[in-house]
Amino acid sequence: MNRSFFPCSAFAHSPSILRSHLFRLTAAIALTLVGPIVPPAGASLFDASNIENPEDFALIAAPVGQTNRHQLLIVEQLSSTRACWEEFPGTPTEIEPLLLSFDFSGICGRMSDSNAYSVRIAGEDLGLRYALRIRERSDDALLVATPLRRDSGLPELELGRTYGSIDGFAKIYLNPAWRLARRSYQGRTLGHVYLTSDYPIDQLQYITGETNQPTASTTPGGVDETAVPLDVPLWGNPIDPSQPSTGTPQPDNPR
Repeated sequence: MNRSFFPCSAFAHSPSILRSHLFRLTAAIALTLVGPIVPPAGASLFDASNIENPEDFALIAAPVGQTNRHQLLIVEQLSSTRACWEEFPGTPTEIEPLLLSFDFSGICGRMSDSNAYSVRIAGEDLGLRYALRIRERSDDALLVATPLRRDSGLPELELGRTYGSIDGFAKIYLNPAWRLARRSYQGRTLGHVYLTSDYPIDQLQYITGETNQPTASTTPGGVDETAVPLDVPLWGNPIDPSQPSTGTPQPDNPR
C-alpha cells in the first residue's frame, strides 16, 4: 500500500500539524452548525406586536445633564398605583417626569437608550443601521433616525417633533405613519420598544409632522385630530390602515 496518501506518520512526528488540522476541522463543523440559524438577507430575527394602549407611553425630549442637548426618553405606565408623568397644556407640551421622585419599580418603565428602543421599517429591524436622536432647531426639536454610517446611502428620517423650542422636558408627537410596537421573538413579547412604520424608507423620508401641529388643550396630551392629514394613516399599514385609539393620556389617573 502506498502510504504517501496517508500522512499519519507526519502527525506522529509533528504535533503542531495535528493541532492545525484539528483546528480547521473544528472550525468547519462550527460553521456548519451555526449557518442554518443565520436569517437570510433582508429578514429580521424579531417580529413586532402592536401595543394595545399607546396612551400608556410618553415620548419625551429629556435634557442631557447640564448641556443644552436632549435625548429620547420613553416612559411607560405599568401600574395605576402612581402617575409616571404629568403633562402641561401648551405648545410645546411640557412634561414633568414624576417617576424621578419615587421608587418606580413595577409602576413605571423607563427606556433611555438603544438597548430599550430602536427603529423598525417595513418589517425590518434597523437598530444596527439607525440611531434615534433629538435634533434641535431655534423654534423646534425633531426626533430623527440618523444613519449610523455616513456612507450607507440611507436618508435621515423625521419621526416626530415637539412643535416649539424646548429647555426642559417636553412631549414628542409622532408624525403620521409612525407608531410604537413591542419586539417579539417566536411569539413571546419582549420589553424592547420599536418606533415603527409600514411605509418603505423612500416614502418615509418625505413624511413629516409639519401639518400635524397639536393645539393647546385643557386635557394633558390633547391633540386636535382634525389637523391630521386624512390620506396618511396614523395606525396600521399603508395598504389597509386601521384607526388608532382615540383616547388621550390621563397621567393623573393612568390606566
